[in-house]
Amino acid sequence: MRKIISTRLQNSLVFSWVICILATLFYTYEYLLRIEPGIMLKDLRLYFSLSAGGVGLLVSAYYWAYTPLQLVVGLITDRFGARRVLLSALFFCVVGTFIFGMNENYWIAGGGRFLIGVGSAFAFVGALKLGAEWLPKKYFSFFVGLCTSLGMLGAMFGETVMSWVVDHMGWHPVIVDSLWLGVVLMGVFFFFVFEKHEITAQMRVETPLNFRLLFDYLFKMARSKTMLQVGFIGCALYLSLSVLAEQWGNTFIQKTLSVDAQSASYYVDMIFFGWFLGSPLHGILSEKLASRRHVLIFGCVLSCASIVPIIIWAAVLSKITLAVLLFLFGFFCSSEINCFAVANDLVERRLVATAMGLINACIMVSGMIVQPFFGFCLDFFSSKIHTVHSSVVYTLSDYQKALWIVPIFLIVALVFALFIDESYHQGVNLRKRDKIHL
Repeated sequence: MRKIISTRLQNSLVFSWVICILATLFYTYEYLLRIEPGIMLKDLRLYFSLSAGGVGLLVSAYYWAYTPLQLVVGLITDRFGARRVLLSALFFCVVGTFIFGMNENYWIAGGGRFLIGVGSAFAFVGALKLGAEWLPKKYFSFFVGLCTSLGMLGAMFGETVMSWVVDHMGWHPVIVDSLWLGVVLMGVFFFFVFEKHEITAQMRVETPLNFRLLFDYLFKMARSKTMLQVGFIGCALYLSLSVLAEQWGNTFIQKTLSVDAQSASYYVDMIFFGWFLGSPLHGILSEKLASRRHVLIFGCVLSCASIVPIIIWAAVLSKITLAVLLFLFGFFCSSEINCFAVANDLVERRLVATAMGLINACIMVSGMIVQPFFGFCLDFFSSKIHTVHSSVVYTLSDYQKALWIVPIFLIVALVFALFIDESYHQGVNLRKRDKIHL
């Protein structure tokens, strides 16, 4: 590759951005795989004969792999490099998708979702590792936002298109298309995505870190008060996606507006659209204000103010008002990307993937624990007297009661944000115990 591309182009900022944007395609694909079950909830419940809690557990199998692995994906990526790790992760996603969609056994399907979670665990952290390696540090928060935006773009496209396919053709054709897309993406990564030392004239001068040393630094990060605070804040803000947009939002909108899954997907897309626009803007805003803390505070306050009217007045809101509130909810929750910027501020470049993995692990607790908890809340609040073919039918009131867990998390996150230390590298200095050095 070095022989084909001129040295001038190799060292250009444009070339760096091309590599980094290609790396984000895996995150876009991974997001498609993540949201698929949320579009198929009714089909999956009937296909496997499940309750809301049961389908919640099936879907959350993804997060039971994804979330714990975040503690080690950064270590693995820092140790072996992003390119090899991302190619292997794509293979896991393709195999897991095949297993999930091509059998009738509930537990085997759950195993397929688990494998998808294993592969997907590396997508975001791997992209951020390449971003930190190829781009100047001043662009990092914007790149986190851009990477998130491309993930939301995939989610918006997938929510609408896959909903149409599910409504008209069933859920299995969606799985087949996902398999082919994964195979194509593996080819793109093999031929066009490289680490900087592989493609430039620069040689690797740093000795690769061993796992023992990386684990030592991971424990140091886990003891950092600032790291733990932003981890919880990110988890609360991410509930807009993991609980509402990815899984329960479509059925909630169907109950609210009495529409089918495809029509409801347009409203769910407003949350993704809010994240799509808000993610890079919140990255730029934190640089302009020279503050991560203030952006996170405003994000917690305004996202909470956006979701509460939806919960209380869902049945009486006009369609336009509901769409606007869902957009604002996603837009303000996208301030979550600054949690990764805080982590990047705290560590040196060689530890970026490890730090990103720790923060992402905290954030993904929202999917591993809160997603099934929401399903069990639905079961708890349901009167269980409305049944069709022995299947419980959940009312709008049941969804409204269960959704209160979202603003509760946001209020607690606001308290943490008010007392967090400013990490911006040109702002107030952090306490020494929170700065992680090699």
